[in-house]
Amino acid sequence: LINTSILKFNEIQLPSMSNPVLVKFFDDKMYVLNSISNDISVFLLPSKKHLYSIKFLPNPIAFIFLQKTKQLAITCPSTNTLVLLNDNNFSKRRDIKIEGSPEKIVSSIDGEHAYITLRNKKSILKFNYVLGKGINEIPVGDTPVSLLESPDGKYLYVANGKSNNVSIVDLSRNKVIDTIDL
Repeated sequence: LINTSILKFNEIQLPSMSNPVLVKFFDDKMYVLNSISNDISVFLLPSKKHLYSIKFLPNPIAFIFLQKTKQLAITCPSTNTLVLLNDNNFSKRRDIKIEGSPEKIVSSIDGEHAYITLRNKKSILKFNYVLGKGINEIPVGDTPVSLLESPDGKYLYVANGKSNNVSIVDLSRNKVIDTIDL
């Protein structure tokens, strides 16, 4: 038995955004990241009211919510920077230098870590955002471009662009345990 539903989509005008690259929803807010105009905007839903934007981000690529610290973590690979913003008003908390072009980022199941692809280092950084620093670097394939943690928090799946494969990382041992060639 398949349960189907009809979803209704509403178009939202995005202020001065020529090319949004990432949209995420959290509670009653919509976050829109735009790497071309170097900004991120927040809208209140369902009213679509534009709450605020920030424009000082240097070529942002991806972001996540850090619920324990009530921050947004935004990766900026062109400047080797992880920008941390206060989630409720976008005030800047700090910039953290991370060598290797930090690009994609996912929050861990445990709520204390994030995993960040380091595109130019062929590795993944395990980042403790409560401490505000990287705690372990895990070698993977060439040009890691995407990653996903398993629902049980035991494994990390890393898509490696130039290697044309997926690395399977055992998070308890912080090492690649298998590789799937594509």
